[in-house]
Amino acid sequence: MRALERLIAILEAVADHSSDTTTTSISTRVGLSLSTTARLVRELEQEGLIERTYENGPYTLGRRFLALARSAIQPASLINAALPVMEELRDLTHETVSLHVRQRALRVCIAQVESRRQVRRVVPVGFEVGINVGATGEVLLAGFPAPDLASYVDSLGLATPDRAALEVRLEQIRRDKWALTVDQVEDGLSGIAAAVIAGGQTIAALSISGPSARWTVSVMRGSVPDILDGARRISLRLAGDSSRSEHPIAGES
Repeated sequence: MRALERLIAILEAVADHSSDTTTTSISTRVGLSLSTTARLVRELEQEGLIERTYENGPYTLGRRFLALARSAIQPASLINAALPVMEELRDLTHETVSLHVRQRALRVCIAQVESRRQVRRVVPVGFEVGINVGATGEVLLAGFPAPDLASYVDSLGLATPDRAALEVRLEQIRRDKWALTVDQVEDGLSGIAAAVIAGGQTIAALSISGPSARWTVSVMRGSVPDILDGARRISLRLAGDSSRSEHPIAGES
């Protein structure tokens, strides 16, 4: 096995068996000696392509590897996968649907399907705002790797009670994979967002937003199954699994 093939085999073993990826188990799976595996694992770890979840814990794909993977599917492939789903959500909810990604401490809109109503939310492509603002930003923020999240929250300089409240909210969003906010980005504006996940990581936030007078909390809560299904279908389309992604969204008959 050539050197490059060995490295790829180790990366594949880590990706496929994230719950049991000690050096010993990787050695067994890829058919290399323990000493050779340990050396290659150290090299991959030094380059940020794999990392331990905690000291002496199992290996997972590293942040550098995941960043490379995210850049490979953004924005063209991601937009192409998302637009058909976004159009269906717009037709179902009659509100503006947008797609956002993280750029450092900002969230940036990379696609929009605008509501056809006279009074509507407009989210221009390229629109950017702080990642801690609104449901869309919170969904992206909840998907940060733990060290990045801690560093970012530190930078906000929040008082202890406010920080604790934010951390509790982000943990809830991490579990639910969606969030909603009212009058946070702008007075009279409400939005709901869901995480688009690839490779176990949040790569984008799918958002539906509109005037608070009609896009109310109760209406948004009623749309939770639809936006979650939409985000799931985008993820499947990115993975090339059209057989499981091409069906009407949850609210349609």
